[in-house]
Amino acid sequence: MKLIKLFTIATCCFLLAGCGKEEVKDNNVEVNTEVETESEVVYDDFEMVIEDVFTITGRGTVVTGKVSLGEVKNGDVVHIKKQDGTYMEAEITGIEMFRKMLDVAVEGDNVGILLKGIEKTDVERGDVLVK
Repeated sequence: MKLIKLFTIATCCFLLAGCGKEEVKDNNVEVNTEVETESEVVYDDFEMVIEDVFTITGRGTVVTGKVSLGEVKNGDVVHIKKQDGTYMEAEITGIEMFRKMLDVAVEGDNVGILLKGIEKTDVERGDVLVK
């Protein structure tokens, strides 16, 4: 929940009703209103926007992109934040950068991440890999 101060609700209501400036000044009241916002899970350990998706037969699905926040390791469980707001869970089984296998991908690395339990059709460009 957020507490939002709405200073102009009364002013707008009076103007729409056709009151003059003096009446608005007399009736301008500060209004405190609690507004419920959608609670969204915050992922701040790792983030990578998916640029491309490949399938390696017998291994799984590889997503590529640049790590924009944090770090991720082999064996970590990550979530794929879809563009429609839904999430999918996957396990990292491999990280590769320029044909070299890595144990950890850190911020700034352009990597391919092999995901277990995800099909190519489940992921698209623009989805975000988060932890």
